[in-house]
Amino acid sequence: MQKNRLVLALAALLPLSVYAVEAAASDVYAGAYAGIYGGHASADDKGKGYDQDDRTRNNWAQDVSPKGGVYGLKAGYNWTLGNDLLLGVEADYEGRSKNEDEALQEFEGVPDTNYSLETELKQAASLRARFGYLFNDKGLVYLTGGYATVEAKRTWNDFFRGESESHSGWQDGWTAGAGAEYLLLDNVSAGVEYRYSDYGSEDVDANMWGEYYKQELTEESLRVSVNYLF
Repeated sequence: MQKNRLVLALAALLPLSVYAVEAAASDVYAGAYAGIYGGHASADDKGKGYDQDDRTRNNWAQDVSPKGGVYGLKAGYNWTLGNDLLLGVEADYEGRSKNEDEALQEFEGVPDTNYSLETELKQAASLRARFGYLFNDKGLVYLTGGYATVEAKRTWNDFFRGESESHSGWQDGWTAGAGAEYLLLDNVSAGVEYRYSDYGSEDVDANMWGEYYKQELTEESLRVSVNYLF
């Protein structure tokens, strides 16, 4: 009789244990979190030249490819939606390590050794939404997208005259990507994230030549993070 009662008691507890596991899967990532990350970014800064006086297109162009390390801080908040779905918001700020490149300008597609453009990406930030799916009691996969901005310094070099001209400013656009996280400890997760960013087009003056250039800046990046869940 006692054996039968024990079996019945265990049978009654089984649904509760399953519910507890499901609840853990749904709630483990809910709430606030913060983290640090590092990774690598590779950008493409394409420009076409225009005359400042009549705003007409000339035949000058260049394509610079700054790349290098990224490192930063992030923070966010997640809400669980049921059915193991998650909705969140995240902000990040990052510095850049040697995120620069130099390329010769081209006239009608032919490189000219007298002129070049250097592009350096100095820092960046983003504010994004996240939509994810929780699996077992430790994993998360998600899509992310939103606003992004980057500070770019561009330097025109005229080797023939021995002159240079620099312009710095923030360039705004959007970013989108996907990522995954896995719980290592009760309140600590590790993550990886890929993002594509399009910072739009920016008019950059080259006053020493009486020109300006429409610089279209895009970027791909891969980041690895460690996060603390509050």
